[in-house]
Amino acid sequence: GRIPERVYECFPPLYDHWIEKAGLPQPPRAIAMNDAERTQPKQEREAISIIAPANGEVFTLDPLLRPQYQTVSVQPVVPRDVDGVALYVNGTRCAMLAPPYRYRLPLASLRKGSHTLVVKGRRGERAVESAPVVIAVQ
Repeated sequence: GRIPERVYECFPPLYDHWIEKAGLPQPPRAIAMNDAERTQPKQEREAISIIAPANGEVFTLDPLLRPQYQTVSVQPVVPRDVDGVALYVNGTRCAMLAPPYRYRLPLASLRKGSHTLVVKGRRGERAVESAPVVIAVQ
C-alpha cells in the first residue's frame, strides 16, 4: 500500500493555543528525541519557561516617550496541561495570564535596579514555575 504524505506548518509551542483555535492541522505529537532530550525528566521538557525577555536584558526608560508606551513584553511558553498561570515580579503576583500568555509589563512600574520575573501555574494538584529571568531597569 501507499503511505499518505502530509505537510504541516510547524510553529513554536507559544502558538499551540492559536493553532488549535484556528483549526489548523497539527503534526502527530510523537516525535523522535535526541539523546539530550531523553536524559531530561519529562517534567523538565514540559515545564513553563519564559522566552522573552532574555535573562540579563537591560531596559532604559525613555524620557521623551510617554510611560504608557514603554513596556516589557513578557512571553512565557506554557504547556497545555498547566492552568492558573500568573506572572510574578520580585515575588509578588503582577498579573494572571491566559492564552496566548503574553503580557506587557509597564516599564514605569519598575524601579531602577534588578527585577526577577517568574511564571507560576498548576499542573493538576502540583505547583509548577519557570526558571527565574532577571532583568535590569536603568
